[in-house]
Amino acid sequence: MELLPATCVFSNLRTELSSDEWHLLEDKLCKGENKVCAACGYRDYKKSLRLFVDWTYEDENHIQRLRSLIPLCQTCYDVRRISNFDDISNNLIEHLAKLNDFSLEKAEAYLEACIAKKKERSKHPWKPDVSYLKRHFGIKLQTYDIKVLDQHLKTRVKPSIFTSIWKFIVQQCWNAMSVKQVFFIAGQGDCI
Repeated sequence: MELLPATCVFSNLRTELSSDEWHLLEDKLCKGENKVCAACGYRDYKKSLRLFVDWTYEDENHIQRLRSLIPLCQTCYDVRRISNFDDISNNLIEHLAKLNDFSLEKAEAYLEACIAKKKERSKHPWKPDVSYLKRHFGIKLQTYDIKVLDQHLKTRVKPSIFTSIWKFIVQQCWNAMSVKQVFFIAGQGDCI
């Protein structure tokens, strides 16, 4: 289980895509005949499954690579996002144990190791690789150097708004990063 480091630029793929692109992915992977949780096999005929964005991390070069998009039931989705919860319920730990055929003790130790790995990875900036979207769905996201964002915002936004936006971006996203990039949907030119 790969937990999302705090320093990843692509922390929420859904917000990087247009709503049409995201719904296309959900329809393909989570609805109709595909209404089976990829982790536990649960079938949900009444509700749609959740689309989980599965990343892998190349620690040596600090590359965050989109590995796949996985349809999950709500419980399995919550297990994969377990480090986002302040209070981790016993139900989630039990489900983690069941999915991996672990004892509760082993599940807790595994979770602690995953959280420790997340903390270690959060010390570094990550360069995203989302080529999976292009290969499997024809969706292309393009990266631009931070200088492009700087010029883009200065030409399209009033100075006082620009200053506020820029301060927010720096505070939230790039303080700890040496490779500074921002994402635009290719061909649209609109700031995400």
